[in-house]
Amino acid sequence: MNLVGIVGIIIVAVLVFVGWIVSVYNSIIVKQQALDEAKADVEVYMVKRYDVIMNSYKIAKQYMDHENAVFTQLSQIRSGMSISELGQQGKLQNNASKAIWGIVESYPELKSNEIVLKLQTQLEDQNEHYAASKRLYNSNVNLYNQYILTMPNNIIVNCFGASKADYFNDDTADSKRNVAI
Repeated sequence: MNLVGIVGIIIVAVLVFVGWIVSVYNSIIVKQQALDEAKADVEVYMVKRYDVIMNSYKIAKQYMDHENAVFTQLSQIRSGMSISELGQQGKLQNNASKAIWGIVESYPELKSNEIVLKLQTQLEDQNEHYAASKRLYNSNVNLYNQYILTMPNNIIVNCFGASKADYFNDDTADSKRNVAI
């Protein structure tokens, strides 16, 4: 084999290697964007859920005395919260929701209120959307983590600063109960 053939093979090998690196980098970016989009969806549904909880609170607050402490901890969702902060916010929303519906259950005039029934339906819908957005986020985390941790990608992902993503966990699966009204 002559020198031109060897140089040609080396150039092709280098181009294939560079192409692989570019492909891995682009895939990491696409998967990170999917994670960011899924996280934004979780935030959107948390805000909608918060709005329904606060509307329910406004109606039920005339019957509340000591439950106000639950709502002082409940704050507006901020854009850019970490996944663990969103999980904590989810727990606070669950506690607030349980407090409201516990009060509604105690007062027959609230139980039969058409607005309260509509809010309950809205909250159930928002809970379903919220749960679906968490599942989508966790699915994207799984795909992303698999991609960056498997061979041969794991050899070069550290050069790009890619690190393992955290799953969304607010423990609602263990604590979620539907309150009958």
